[in-house]
Amino acid sequence: MNNFCDFDDREGIMNNYKVILLLVCLGWMSTLSGCAQGPSRTQKLAESEVKELPIPAAFKDKVQVEFALGRVVKTYDDVAWIGTDAAYAAGYKPKPGITGGYVVEALSDDVNGSYQLVFINELNGKPMATAFAQVKHDSGMGHVLGAKVLDPPQELSTQASLMYQALMAAKGAQDLKLCKATYNTVVFPYVDSGKTEYRIYFLMSTEKKGEIPIGGHVLVRVADDAKTILEVEPLSKSCGIQEGGDDPRIAAFEFTNLALDSPSAAQVFLMYRYEKPVYVITKNGFLWGIDSRGIRLLSAGDNKQ
Repeated sequence: MNNFCDFDDREGIMNNYKVILLLVCLGWMSTLSGCAQGPSRTQKLAESEVKELPIPAAFKDKVQVEFALGRVVKTYDDVAWIGTDAAYAAGYKPKPGITGGYVVEALSDDVNGSYQLVFINELNGKPMATAFAQVKHDSGMGHVLGAKVLDPPQELSTQASLMYQALMAAKGAQDLKLCKATYNTVVFPYVDSGKTEYRIYFLMSTEKKGEIPIGGHVLVRVADDAKTILEVEPLSKSCGIQEGGDDPRIAAFEFTNLALDSPSAAQVFLMYRYEKPVYVITKNGFLWGIDSRGIRLLSAGDNKQ
């Protein structure tokens, strides 16, 4: 098991023990598997050298956007989770061997508003809605408003149709390289500089209790025609799994990321998903902290701008 005292050299497990002790002694993390008691010299160093830094102009807007996107990703993922349970309880059964998937439609402009999870099967070459669940995302993971199996299947709304087309385009992108693992997908329309596009997050998942997929996530951007691939961006360079997600003694997660210069929405999603702060060292050597307040740039000992 990899915890904050037991590191290896792979990407995804931070081996800067000094930084960890500094953060622990500052009280930003609580007891971490026996690591909480550092020497008094380290505590004095922590008090004087660990601090929040001003975010450089080159990153300021980006980290604000990524933090907001991380919340959106978490919301859509929540709706997919509890909406799936509701649809199954209503009698929905996926048909093996039939191409399909699901998308989540926003029914309002409020991130804490109502959403509709739509299950889609391609019948005679045409995507059709086969079941849906409506979810109000007002607290926690939200609550189900209703679910229904559609017999016969129904036409997709314009929004759901475009999102599904964008999802299929992303899955077929030539540069898309995924880990040998199960993936959940999140797709939503996004307006960037006045232009609409679709953002598709491929989120590596695991069914093993306590494991946290800290790597393997990929973002694919698709143009407003729902066909043209704009960018395939790996959000890490490894398929890293970290243990301890269900360990109450671990109060935060730390890892390195050699693919990015600043945190991504996927790392913000992890913070929301596991309800614990995340600390990440990016490829430029910056130490970032992510919690419910936002993304912060930190200084710890030798790890400065």
